[in-house]
Amino acid sequence: MPTSCKDIVGQTGLHLIQPDPATLPFVTYCDMDSTGEGWTLVAAVHENNIQGKCTVGDKWSSEQEYSSKYLGSKNWENFNVFGDVLDLTWDDYKNVAYHALQASNVMLWHVPNALAISEISDQAYLKYYTNDNVLDQYGGSLRSLYANYAPLNNAGPSRFYELIVSPIEYIKGSKDTIMADIPSDEVENVQPGFIQFRAFDTFGFPQALCPGVKMVTGDSARICVGGNGAAVGDQIRVPSTRRKVTCGDYAGWNGKFKDPGLADVPSSSGRSQKYINSSILIFVK
Repeated sequence: MPTSCKDIVGQTGLHLIQPDPATLPFVTYCDMDSTGEGWTLVAAVHENNIQGKCTVGDKWSSEQEYSSKYLGSKNWENFNVFGDVLDLTWDDYKNVAYHALQASNVMLWHVPNALAISEISDQAYLKYYTNDNVLDQYGGSLRSLYANYAPLNNAGPSRFYELIVSPIEYIKGSKDTIMADIPSDEVENVQPGFIQFRAFDTFGFPQALCPGVKMVTGDSARICVGGNGAAVGDQIRVPSTRRKVTCGDYAGWNGKFKDPGLADVPSSSGRSQKYINSSILIFVK
């Protein structure tokens, strides 16, 4: 039984693997084309309701609404699995390979929602991957990286943290593709060409993943995914700080759009409908 997509000779698509001999084999998606050897899909981040704040379906942030007890999703750090590989662009997804497969690099795809599994590769408008063996430095898996080196705890107003950032190479898209959707008042606060693992907003609330950029300064809740963030918008009040927070898989992406009919146009404070209505697929190799 292959332990990962690297052990498979075949076409891009669904394959049976068993990275952990203590658990049953399972089917996941393998990308066999991007770099000449198999990338194993381990997770997908999907925002099912941008208006909902840590409500049902926000598995990468919290499904418990706002509470200091649930601040920062532990699903980035634990052994939970959830979702169905056939529903990658309809729901959040995480399989055993997220923690059990020893890997070196990470690849992200940005894929429009509501696609069949056979369509996701052709329809992805961004594909990029790390090339510095980042996971080798942090335990060999995303679970280890977050649990042991970048836990998603509130950092407080000081926002002191170790920055884990990896340069990326593009398979589809470019720095311009990514920067075209950054809110205009955050453009100077990010640098494209990277994946950042963990960031904090201006009040110390964590986000797990900054896709395609690293934060120089500014409000990471409007840039990054998977956590709770203090940001302007439709919010929940935090009694202990008298601040308000947005809370959800795509936390602070929901700004006011210049034109709701223009899917590709972001606003000064939010992402475009194109990005909000897409899923981020996470692969490792």
